[in-house]
Amino acid sequence: MVRANNIFHKLQEREKLTEADVLRTLDATDAEELAGDQNVIWELVFEGGAVGRRRGAGGCVRSDSRCWPNTPSAWPSSSMRFYHRYPILNEDRVDRKRWRAAGVAYVRSQLTKALDLMGIAMPTRM
Repeated sequence: MVRANNIFHKLQEREKLTEADVLRTLDATDAEELAGDQNVIWELVFEGGAVGRRRGAGGCVRSDSRCWPNTPSAWPSSSMRFYHRYPILNEDRVDRKRWRAAGVAYVRSQLTKALDLMGIAMPTRM
């Protein structure tokens, strides 16, 4: 969450580019960045889509007698792979930068939901 917030802070600072700007321009942005079997953006999207879904026997993750919502436990490793393989701030191609930033925006949105479900305040720093 902190890394995602920092990315958008730096995009705003360096390029005057907000999350809304990124998302608003995706329809007109070349989608080549989304092609291929090894694209980590899709991995993040699929994992992010699990927030709020129930899993396991009886549709729950059991702990004592309580039922917990599915949370993105694999996101830290996926996010780290994504940030290391696919730079955003130092990417020269505008289309790549926009799609990668959109992936980060989605992850940030889903992490916000997950933290809220768990009653955890959004961290401001690592």
